[in-house]
Amino acid sequence: MRNNKKLFWAALGLAAFLGSTAVLWAAEPAVYCPVMPKQKINGKTFAEYKGQKIGLCCKSCLKKFNKNPEKYMQNLKS
Repeated sequence: MRNNKKLFWAALGLAAFLGSTAVLWAAEPAVYCPVMPKQKINGKTFAEYKGQKIGLCCKSCLKKFNKNPEKYMQNLKS
């Protein structure tokens, strides 16, 4: 019985550890504009797409992104 308790707590601890490290391995937020991929986002201009906040480098890119977001979302996947 005592070994079962130790095994249970060890398994629980391992599960908690692995679960917390999964957060660390999550995808990092995009740094580059999806419309002009060589430009870094400015931190002020954002669009909303399917519940995601998408950073852009300027208002001109925001207008382009809003016209055809699917086209530019492909740039974030690469």
